[in-house]
Amino acid sequence: CGGHGWHIAITPSDGCSDDEDYSEGWLNSNMKDRFFHASPELCCEVMFPNKDCKIYDSACGGSAPEASPVPNPPTPSEPPGNCGGHGWHLAITKSDGCSDGEDYAEGWLNSN
Repeated sequence: CGGHGWHIAITPSDGCSDDEDYSEGWLNSNMKDRFFHASPELCCEVMFPNKDCKIYDSACGGSAPEASPVPNPPTPSEPPGNCGGHGWHLAITKSDGCSDGEDYAEGWLNSN
């Protein structure tokens, strides 16, 4: 659809989408491989590890995307000293990289 692949769905931020609603900064050459993925499954695996992840397939038909759940893999034990307790994620404030701080969408923590 957008030709760039699957990425974190901006609204709601609880899964991956192939729509054209994404930060332009994600298209920078040093960022594109981090934010765009070849399949919704790979996007979910990379961007939402060990979390529930919905797939929003825009189907390029102009209709609203439909969400479908992706099964959650077993949760491994958390490494010690993990800043913020949730690991690295998209930095929401600038959408130009990753952060291990507390600046994340609350929806990313939902397990349903």
